[in-house]
Amino acid sequence: MKRIGTVTRWLGDGKNYGFIVLKDENSELVTLFFHRKHIIHGEPSAGQIARFNAVRESSGLVAHNVEMLPSEHTAVIKALTEAVRS
Repeated sequence: MKRIGTVTRWLGDGKNYGFIVLKDENSELVTLFFHRKHIIHGEPSAGQIARFNAVRESSGLVAHNVEMLPSEHTAVIKALTEAVRS
């Protein structure tokens, strides 16, 4: 199942990894790692909304099949995500 979160940090310039934060079903913040190889669409930047699969690996939760969503849809996506949780 695809999840929605926000890119909190992207370290391009040779490092090519970043972090996505989302609220879990208990409304607690969860941080996931992702690498450029996990991105299937778009270019990440801090504050951008991303859709992804959360996969538990030995190192913790990792975002796979990451899709960066267009910034003009950010407000709508956040509102829909909050509505689904309540």
